[in-house]
Amino acid sequence: MNNRKSFLIVFGLILIVFVFFYLQKNKSTQTDDIAEKKEISKDDKKQIDNFWSHYRKANNFRIAGDWEHAVYEYKQALAIDPFHDNSLYHIGNMFLELEQYDSAEWYWMLQLKENPRSARAHFQLGNLHFNYQNRDYYDLEVAKKEFETTFDINKDFLQPALQLGHIALIENDVSKAIENYQKVIGSNINNVEAHFILGYSYYNKKNVGKAFIAFENAVNFSISNGEPVMASSEGDTRDGKSFQRNINKSPFYDFVEELSEVDTTKLENEMKNMYRKLDIFIPTMNPAQGE
Repeated sequence: MNNRKSFLIVFGLILIVFVFFYLQKNKSTQTDDIAEKKEISKDDKKQIDNFWSHYRKANNFRIAGDWEHAVYEYKQALAIDPFHDNSLYHIGNMFLELEQYDSAEWYWMLQLKENPRSARAHFQLGNLHFNYQNRDYYDLEVAKKEFETTFDINKDFLQPALQLGHIALIENDVSKAIENYQKVIGSNINNVEAHFILGYSYYNKKNVGKAFIAFENAVNFSISNGEPVMASSEGDTRDGKSFQRNINKSPFYDFVEELSEVDTTKLENEMKNMYRKLDIFIPTMNPAQGE
């Protein structure tokens, strides 16, 4: 019995010593890790500060409409953090404003390589290929795919539905166009462009009554809003204002701008005149009809 008791006492002491040295070693390792992290943070602090300095300057230039200097500062930021999501997105927008489309596409594709579910990058690629004035990039199928992907990723972002409505209309799928415009209006009742082109879609189907109601809504909202409510990109107002010159300018922008100046005492005549212009304009956007 005494031998067994002595054994247990010795075993217990050995166990206590083992646990003590284990805890000391673990504490030493944790201390070394913390010290190393502090050392790394100290070494990287200047780089981190430099990144945010360039990024903030870039945003300020972008908000001021100074695209060239914004590009320079975003490049400096990306040299430090090559996959910073906002920087990749915004520098793409700046190149689009500068009409350097290859560079804009390259940065958005790089953004998608790192973040494949970036709805705003997909949307901007869709807009790039839906710019009918740039025939080198104009591709309805590519644009449609990007807008559909955008909507699949973020169903609360309905601007792709507006663009998909336009593409359906250009491709003579008027029923699909109406479906998309109604979806936009259901989410944003004062979207002037959606009402205006919805009216044209009904006019195209010879439903003058519904066309007039939609046209009248477009005119009234245009007057009450003071300016057309057009498409904007998810994230355009994040860290700054929306873009005005090039990005997301609807193919129907010039028509929509005229709505606030129509003669409201002759709405039916005004509607017919504007929609006749669209009868001429829309076929020019369909490459298949130009062949």
